[in-house]
Amino acid sequence: MPSFPGYSLPMTPLKAWIDIALFILLMLLASQFLGLAGTSLPLPYLVVVQGTLVLLILYGLLRLRGQRWSDVGLRPLRSRDLGYALITLLGAYAANFAFMSLVYWLDPAGFRTHLSELTHIARMISEGRSYPELAAIMLFVGVYEELAARGFLLNRALAALGGKTAAVLFSSVLFGLGHTYQGWVGVVQTTLIGIVFAGAVLRFGSLWPSILAHAGLNTLYLVLSPLVEERLRTIL
Repeated sequence: MPSFPGYSLPMTPLKAWIDIALFILLMLLASQFLGLAGTSLPLPYLVVVQGTLVLLILYGLLRLRGQRWSDVGLRPLRSRDLGYALITLLGAYAANFAFMSLVYWLDPAGFRTHLSELTHIARMISEGRSYPELAAIMLFVGVYEELAARGFLLNRALAALGGKTAAVLFSSVLFGLGHTYQGWVGVVQTTLIGIVFAGAVLRFGSLWPSILAHAGLNTLYLVLSPLVEERLRTIL
């Protein structure tokens, strides 16, 4: 097993696959519940409800194996994690910029449609809210998504597949598939970002760099996407 906090705990590949299957099943059930019960909720509140459900699912699965949050990489925040988070953020931004530049070059209309859809979501979240409020919401998103994808799923993928590269790719693809509502561009985009975040977790030995980078990337997007869309309207 890789030398990483919690990943040295003994777990057979079979148990790891069972945990992955249980997580996917419970997430599908949760999404059905949210689809039925959350239609009347404003998007920021829906995000909080969704995140709470994810954390409850993760807590239950960890308790099933006698584990704690620290066993999947949620260690006390260290001062150096801030620098690691900046490195991770820059890496994710570079990967995202390269991919979206390719999409823009190959399919300008598709690029504009994708950006327009995401900008609509950003406005639904950010409307009437201050920057500190947005940052707090995005930090919560960073916490629960990173605990799920780079904490739990990467942990189990390492045990199930036995190698870092396969585990990073597998967990990142699952992360990308969780964004199918963004279309194929969004799936590939989030998969690439997930690879960067997974690499950071394994390199830096903590979830905090990816959590903070995730929150920072989302916050920047909420602030900048309307400006980018407006600018593109003048050149496309």
